[in-house]
Amino acid sequence: MLLVVVYHFVPALLPGGFLGVDVFFVFSGYLITALLLAEYQEHGRIRLLDFLVRRVRRLLPAVLFLLLTMVPASLLISADFRAALGHQLAAVLGWVTNYYEVLHGGSYEDQLLPHLFVHTWTLSVEMQYYVLWGLLLAAMCNAGFLGSKRRAREEQRTRYTVAAMAAALALLSWVVMWIMARGKADPSAAYFATGSHVFPLMIGSFAGVFFGIKPGRALRAARRISSGALLGFICVAAGVVFVFAVVLDFTSPFVYRFGILITALLTAGVLAALRILQPRIRRREPVLLRFVADRSYSMYLFHWPIYIIIGNTLRQVGEYLPGFLRVMLSNTLVVVLLSAALTLVMGHLSYVLVEKRFRVRRVRSSGGRAGDGAGAGKRYAAIAAAGLACLLLLAGCVQAVRTAPPITSIERDYRHESIETDRAVLGSVGARFMRLSDSDINARIGLFDGDSRTSGGGISGGVTVIGDSVTLGASTALREAIPGAYIDAEVNRNMRDAEEIIKTLQENGMLGETVVIALASNASDDTGDNADALVRMLGADYRVVFVTGFGKDFMAPANAHIRAMPGYFQNVVVADWETAIAAHQDWLAPDGVHTGTEESKELYAQVVVAAIAGEAEQT
Repeated sequence: MLLVVVYHFVPALLPGGFLGVDVFFVFSGYLITALLLAEYQEHGRIRLLDFLVRRVRRLLPAVLFLLLTMVPASLLISADFRAALGHQLAAVLGWVTNYYEVLHGGSYEDQLLPHLFVHTWTLSVEMQYYVLWGLLLAAMCNAGFLGSKRRAREEQRTRYTVAAMAAALALLSWVVMWIMARGKADPSAAYFATGSHVFPLMIGSFAGVFFGIKPGRALRAARRISSGALLGFICVAAGVVFVFAVVLDFTSPFVYRFGILITALLTAGVLAALRILQPRIRRREPVLLRFVADRSYSMYLFHWPIYIIIGNTLRQVGEYLPGFLRVMLSNTLVVVLLSAALTLVMGHLSYVLVEKRFRVRRVRSSGGRAGDGAGAGKRYAAIAAAGLACLLLLAGCVQAVRTAPPITSIERDYRHESIETDRAVLGSVGARFMRLSDSDINARIGLFDGDSRTSGGGISGGVTVIGDSVTLGASTALREAIPGAYIDAEVNRNMRDAEEIIKTLQENGMLGETVVIALASNASDDTGDNADALVRMLGADYRVVFVTGFGKDFMAPANAHIRAMPGYFQNVVVADWETAIAAHQDWLAPDGVHTGTEESKELYAQVVVAAIAGEAEQT
């Protein structure tokens, strides 16, 4: 859980922290399979319905508490975060959030505005695994039971059959992920889908067969391994996973080929090592570790919506405060600390008020005790207060769903901008490419800064703009500022995608001699290397303008690299959007990244045009 929370709160610190999900998946697969096989060994069959009821009792109450509290809290922030909220809630309660994200084109990292409950995709994968794997095991074990005289032999055969089945399904799922993620700039579909991401659960299931609750031959044989060797393996495995979390990022192809697989295998090995060490450990589990472990599920549920709500609430409040207070409230450390504290509080409340009460069935005695009258009165008062609170929270849920827009304002603007961009492209088909004249660019600069420039800037050969969702939002302003420019902007585009676009435009004679690349908003670890490669590919005959990004910490390395590029590429100039918009953050969309008001879009165009004009003056 810790890896995932740090990744969500401070992605630049652990860009590969999402691998914590796979650590959790392995634990879950191990535990579920071990419990099912233990039930089979004890009773000679698996009671599937009882198993599923236990799983629902474990997961659903905390989810309901999450929705009951966080949905009304979402009224504090922009309605954009509640877009299609009814559909989101239906997906959560139907245990299909992962496929909801796939079908709606959701991206795990680069959504325009992240869904409040997107993190429940892991619960969806879990529940789907419980149903399918539980059904498969129950059918096989129940049908394979032959009677007490042959139980030991039958159980051993069943254990090997389950292990082989888990290994085969894990291999198949891994191959599916490899195929689905291959060549994809955004591998979210492969990441969300159960079929492609179930292999960590199956690897855990394989470990659960041999190192589960009741000792088998493998566990008895492995107990010969020394404690030092086992502890050494645990340290090495933990170190490798931590290194992965530091150096990998979500879009890295290595993640889907080997990263998740290696993480899952190492985690299964750690579980096996801990199971072997268990009889040798005499110390009790530390109190703090037990406290966090008991509440980890609820803390996971609450951390993401709390982070979104806290961050955006502070940002909105900061707009009405003096400058230094506004900066303080928007500081990442402040947001993270407040989010972490509230996550701990809500996780504890969820555990005490909800989880503990629903995990096990309680049989209450019908007999009364002396003095119960006063206690009963307090209980009734508490029930009445809880009922009233639930009614108020339900009213908040209804209001939040009722006022939720079907799409975000950003998506609405982008649909409009996409239509206008398509019209502009279609209108220029006959001419193939429209060139930008010196007078056009200088006249447009004059509109922005009041300076009527008439001197020749040397700009010729046309302008091509290759951008991401931020560019798409400002594309109308760009077209007005740079008449005749070819603008190709798309949501979730990153620096890796630019090479193919540029080659296609070159082949069709549509690449301008001035190329604006605005892709820092979806930066990754290799953005700087890809930017350098683009300039080398284009060569000295092209003028290249790189636009910095704004709004997220993970953009900082890319922005720093872009600012350094003119020092070693003479044909590169920087359009510093980050510096320009920093003083006007209230102009931005609710996510703090994309353009919002018309002023922000015009400022974006001004920054790009000024950079082009500056480069023209240099040449």
